[in-house]
Amino acid sequence: MFYIHRTNNTQELKSHLVNLFRVAGIDGKISRDEFELLFVQSRKLGFSDQDLAKITAYDQEEVLNIPDSLEERVQHLFDLVCMVVADHKIDHREILLCQKIAESYGIGQDKVEQLIGKLVIASSNHALSETFLADVEQLLKA
Repeated sequence: MFYIHRTNNTQELKSHLVNLFRVAGIDGKISRDEFELLFVQSRKLGFSDQDLAKITAYDQEEVLNIPDSLEERVQHLFDLVCMVVADHKIDHREILLCQKIAESYGIGQDKVEQLIGKLVIASSNHALSETFLADVEQLLKA
């Protein structure tokens, strides 16, 4: 379901995990499904149980480490949207946080809502196809 990250930049990976945690917890609770996704993703990113415990034990401040490429930014946002839909409830606060992160990634405010909508639909397929990525790239360049 989640993007396999190609970077070795520990700060970027931690930033992504913190953002996943922030999205999962913004509604005041982390469901079992959301926590399982956090656990799986932390493993894929190379973090230990202790690392995940530190991140989930404290109120995390915004950590911004922007991926270099547009494809990686979209993939990160896809992961965040997968977290939003993990508990089968889309909370508006989760969507607003995803939109805020997308804007911080340099995606224009006029495109953010449409992009997040496309990612919500794509999350039901559990992966982003090359066609989808090309479509998103066209959307963001328009």
